[in-house]
Amino acid sequence: SARLNDEVANAAALQKNLLRPPLIELPGVRGLSTMITSSEVGGDFYDYYMVDGRWVVILVGDVSGHGIAAGTIVCAAKAGVNFLESEKEKEPHKILSRLSNIIFNTAHQSLLMTMFAVCLDTRTGELRYANAGHQFAYLYRSMLSQLDSLELGGLPLGKNANTDYEQQVTEIDLGDRLFLYTDSIVEEENNAGECFGYERLEEVLVNHGESDIETLNSGLLNTLTTYLGRSVFHDDVTIFCVEHFEKTSDIGQTDSSAKPAPDVIEQVHIADAFYRANPATISPRIQRQELIFLAEQNFSDLIPGLATQGVRRILLQDHPINQQLGWGVLLNQHQNKNTDDLSTFMRYPEQRREFHFTHSEDKIFIINEVDAWLQEQSIPNTDRLDAAIFLLDELIENGLCGAPRDGKGRPLYAKGTSRELAADELLRLDVSIQNGLLGISLTDSWGTLTPNVFLNRLSRHVQGMGLDSGVGGGGLYLIWRMSDYLQLRVFPNQQTQVCAFMDLNNQFDPEADKGFQFLYHSELYEAINHD
Repeated sequence: SARLNDEVANAAALQKNLLRPPLIELPGVRGLSTMITSSEVGGDFYDYYMVDGRWVVILVGDVSGHGIAAGTIVCAAKAGVNFLESEKEKEPHKILSRLSNIIFNTAHQSLLMTMFAVCLDTRTGELRYANAGHQFAYLYRSMLSQLDSLELGGLPLGKNANTDYEQQVTEIDLGDRLFLYTDSIVEEENNAGECFGYERLEEVLVNHGESDIETLNSGLLNTLTTYLGRSVFHDDVTIFCVEHFEKTSDIGQTDSSAKPAPDVIEQVHIADAFYRANPATISPRIQRQELIFLAEQNFSDLIPGLATQGVRRILLQDHPINQQLGWGVLLNQHQNKNTDDLSTFMRYPEQRREFHFTHSEDKIFIINEVDAWLQEQSIPNTDRLDAAIFLLDELIENGLCGAPRDGKGRPLYAKGTSRELAADELLRLDVSIQNGLLGISLTDSWGTLTPNVFLNRLSRHVQGMGLDSGVGGGGLYLIWRMSDYLQLRVFPNQQTQVCAFMDLNNQFDPEADKGFQFLYHSELYEAINHD
C-alpha cells in the first residue's frame, strides 16, 4: 500500500541520516566509505568516532538479512555506539561485548550481526582490533607494498547475552591503509554462478595500493560490476577505507583512565624455554619498548611469531658479547635517548674514525679508507675483516637510498642512485675498536625506519621468502647476520642510528642467530592504556 511504502521510505531516510559522513576527515586519518543497499532499508552498518583527539574507533557490521527487520537492528547498534562514544570507550573487545548484549536483548537471537572493530592510536600507530564473526579487515603496508589480513575470530553480535571477545594488536605506519567491507563483495555471483571472491578483491587492493582512496573505491566497484555483468547487487555492499597520513601530537588532551608514567620504566623479561612451552599471545598491555625476549642459542624459528606480536628486543642469554658491551647497559637501552650509542657502549676506544657524507660517490672512498685502516690493526681473523666491509657496504647503501622516504614511506631514490646530499641532511659513519670489539655506527637524519619494516624483513628471510621479486629488504637481514649484536634506535622523522658490533677475537659464523634491539622513541614514555 501507499502508506506502507511511505513508512519504508521514511525508515530508509532515517537510517541514512544515522550514518556518519562518507568522507572521513579526522586528525591523523582520512578516508572514504561507500554503502549501497539492495533494498530501501539495509542491514549494513559503519560508524567511526574519535576519543580525546587521539584514538580513532572504526566499526563495520552486517546484519543477517536486510529490510525493515535488519534496519531495526542497525538502529539499535547505532544507539549503542552513540552511548559508547559518550563514554569514550575505545577498546574494540569491550565495544563488541557491549553491542552484543544490546543486539541480544533487541532481537532475542532472531537476527545476528557481524562486526569488525578497530582502534587506531594516531600518536603511536598502535592498532587494536577485535572481530565478531565478520570478514577479516585488510591492512595495506605502503613501505612493504604488502597486504596483510587481520585474522581473528569471534561470535556474531547477539548470539549470547554475555560474550567476551579476544583483542589483538599490531602497528600501522604512515601511509598504511585499513580496508573493511561486508561479505557481499566477495559473495556476489556472476551469470555463471561464480563468486567474485577474496583473490580478486585482494588483487584490486594491491594494484591500487598507491592510488588515492577515491580511485581505489571506484576501481573496486568498477571491477566488481564488470565481473558480475550488472550494476545491481543482490545484497548490501559496504566499502570502508582509511589511511593513516600523519602522527598526532599531545596538545593537552589526555586519557583520563591512564596512569601517570613512572620515573623508571619497568622491564618485562620472557625466557625462551618458557615461551616455547607456553606459546600464548603476549599481552598487549606490555609495552613493547619495555619487553625483552631472552633467547637461547638458536631462536630464528621464533622470529616470525614474535614479530607478529611486536617483540623488537631479543638478547641471547649466553653470548660473550653481552659481557663486552655490559649486560646492564643492554637491558636498560630503552631508558636512554642517546644520539651516539657507539660512545655509550665503547667509552674508551683504542681507535676511532668518523666520516661525513656529502655525496653518494663518497661511499667507495670511505669504504676503502676503513678497509685500509682495519688492515693496519692486524685483525687475527681475516674473515671478520671481510664481513665488516660487507656490513659497511650494506649500511651505507641503506643510509643513502633506503632512509630517504616521502610521507607515505616510499623511497625517494632507487638503489645505486648517484646524488648529492642536501645541506641539512646528515649521514655520518663512526667506527671504533675497543678490547677486540669492532663497533660500526651509521646515523642519518631521516628517522624513517620502523619496527614493522625491520621485523618483517627478518621474518621473511628466516622463512625463505625475503628474496621474492619486488620484496627486497635483504640489506637489513644481512646486517643482522653479519653482526654479533645489532642495535637500531629511531627518533621518528628525526634520526636513525644503526650500530653493529663484531667480536674480532672469535671466528665469524654468519648462520648463528644474533641478538638485536630496536628502540623506537615515538614518545618519551609510551603510556598507552590497555585496560
